[in-house]
Amino acid sequence: MDNGQTPAPDAPIHPPQFPSGALAPPASTLMDILQATADAHPDAPAIDDGQRMESYAELLDEVKDKARRLHEQGLGAVDRIGVLAHR
Repeated sequence: MDNGQTPAPDAPIHPPQFPSGALAPPASTLMDILQATADAHPDAPAIDDGQRMESYAELLDEVKDKARRLHEQGLGAVDRIGVLAHR
């Protein structure tokens, strides 16, 4: 708590709220968001640079394949990697 006091063990826990009073959405990772979008709109364009188009389902497959290959090389969820992307 902000006042330095510890809440009573039986005190209710309230979910975070936006200033409007609406409940905040549950915490999600980028992977959670990609999975939900691919589930809802698998054929929608996720990447379209004018030369190639990739759907959310295709992007999700690529991401999962890359994660699988990194795991096979010994990397885990807490390891950090660098990404080089060309413009």
